[in-house]
Amino acid sequence: MRWLVCVGVLRAVAGRPQNDMQNASYWDHLTSWWPHRDDPNVLLVFFEDLKTDLEGCVRRIAAFMDQGGAGAGAAGTSAALATDEEAIAEVVRLSSFEYMSEHAHQFDEHLLKRVRNPHMGLPPVRHAHPTAVLVLRGSGRL
Repeated sequence: MRWLVCVGVLRAVAGRPQNDMQNASYWDHLTSWWPHRDDPNVLLVFFEDLKTDLEGCVRRIAAFMDQGGAGAGAAGTSAALATDEEAIAEVVRLSSFEYMSEHAHQFDEHLLKRVRNPHMGLPPVRHAHPTAVLVLRGSGRL
C-alpha cells in the first residue's frame, strides 16, 4: 500500500498524464496490479519489506512458487523449495546488499535505462559511465 501513496503524491504534483506514454504510465502499470493482489498467481513484493526482512521475503517467494503461483510445473522449481534451507540461504546471500556491492560491476543498468527511460518519460541516457551501477555505493541507504 505504501507505493500507492507515492503514486497519489506524484499525481497531485504532476497531474494525470495526457497519454499512456507520459511519466505516470509506469505508475499506472504498477497500480493496475493492486486489484489482483489476492489472485492465486500474483505475489506482490515490496522493496521496503525486502530491505527489512530479506530472508522472510525469500521464504514467502519460495512458498508462492511451491504452491504453483509462478505457474504449475514452472521450469526449475522443486516441490519443496520453501523448505530447502541451503537454497534459501544461497538466495539470501546473493540478494544481499553486501553481495551486490562487492559485485557491483555485474549490475550496470545503462542498457535497461536506454530502453526504459523513453517509455517512462524520463531523460534519455546520455552515456554509459563505467561506474553507473544499480547498487548504490556507501551506507546502503536510499
